[in-house]
Amino acid sequence: MREIKRRVKREVVKKESKPVGRPQGSGGGQKLTTRLNFTVCKALDILQEKYDTNLETLIADKLYEDAPAVLSKIQKILPAPDVTINHQHSAFINALSSVAELIEEKAEDEQIH
Repeated sequence: MREIKRRVKREVVKKESKPVGRPQGSGGGQKLTTRLNFTVCKALDILQEKYDTNLETLIADKLYEDAPAVLSKIQKILPAPDVTINHQHSAFINALSSVAELIEEKAEDEQIH
């Protein structure tokens, strides 16, 4: 009987104890990431409303001006090489393919001359 009372008492104590550590989602890094995401979304809205343009247009313009530099800068956020993208008619993939072809043609032209 005493053994049963001890077990019950231990279980009650375990259930009432508070969790150790920070609550989930309250870390400094998580708050910063959330705030940055909110700020970027807000900036994109302002870009659309105030300047009547969007992020896609800006990226396309910069890719047209200097594709290798832009791609090297954004490579960290691009999908990893082992990721398979199933959309064959994606505008982004078509644009990257076109850029790759232009770079190859330019390299061939420079070798010929």
